[in-house]
Amino acid sequence: MRRILSARWRHEHRRTLRMITGIGGALALVGALTTAAVAASVTGGSGFGDEHVGTTYANGMLLPTNQWVKPIGTRLLVKDGRLVASSISPNGQYMAALTWNDFTGFLTMIDLKTGKVIQQVGTGVGSDHTIGDGSVAADGPLWSPDGSTLWVPQTADLLRFSVGSDGMVAANPVSITLEQNGANSTADLPSGMALSQDGS
Repeated sequence: MRRILSARWRHEHRRTLRMITGIGGALALVGALTTAAVAASVTGGSGFGDEHVGTTYANGMLLPTNQWVKPIGTRLLVKDGRLVASSISPNGQYMAALTWNDFTGFLTMIDLKTGKVIQQVGTGVGSDHTIGDGSVAADGPLWSPDGSTLWVPQTADLLRFSVGSDGMVAANPVSITLEQNGANSTADLPSGMALSQDGS
């Protein structure tokens, strides 16, 4: 025992002593992490949180990027899809939203005064058949200045709806195919629309 405690012996075996100390520290760290993980599972938490994306909690709403936001105002949920892009009618009363659900794009009309969905067109459910190519583009619909016409971009089509004074659109829009002909038949995927000044 006296030999092990001597300075000379420690000096000659310092590399071995460091290795033993390092292994001991690593084992202690693994033990501490295991204890923490067991404690988290016993208390019912995963250790990483149990919050769901898109749900509002006391500290805000969780985004898919694991960020928290606290939006100002009210929130309108569309139960059967997610809104991709939207635009508000010229009179500020209605919102037209491109909606996506289970690989089908459709149009959702919302009354902004009541905060209610008043119409959905092209859902592909039951008698509501898909419209155009059944998709939606990344940019929102375009209203005519008087609010009587709504242009809806899709991947390869452009749909023109007539809009009533009640914010409801005609069920059968005019479909303009934008897909290229010839060897290159990839979809054009329109992004951004504007009307000429005379509206023609």
